[in-house]
Amino acid sequence: MLRLWVGELSAIVWLDAPDDVLWRRINGRSQLHRTKGEGVEEGHRFLAASSDAWYEASVAFGTDPAEARAAADRTTAFYTGTPEPGAGAGQHG
Repeated sequence: MLRLWVGELSAIVWLDAPDDVLWRRINGRSQLHRTKGEGVEEGHRFLAASSDAWYEASVAFGTDPAEARAAADRTTAFYTGTPEPGAGAGQHG
């Protein structure tokens, strides 16, 4: 997976808008995007795969696997609007 992303990804960009707005923007642009033409669910799968690729890269560069997994899971949860793994109802403000 790392080989797939090394030539594709140079940064994570924070786009502050609801998912449906982001996917409408992606689908309305002339630029190619891997999730173009897909719905929000596919976008969430894409984001999860991105987090997993960052996990693999982080471990490859020496990060403790448990720490890297926790960071990847937090990133996926943040960008997909899903609860973080292990987060109880009382932990979300």
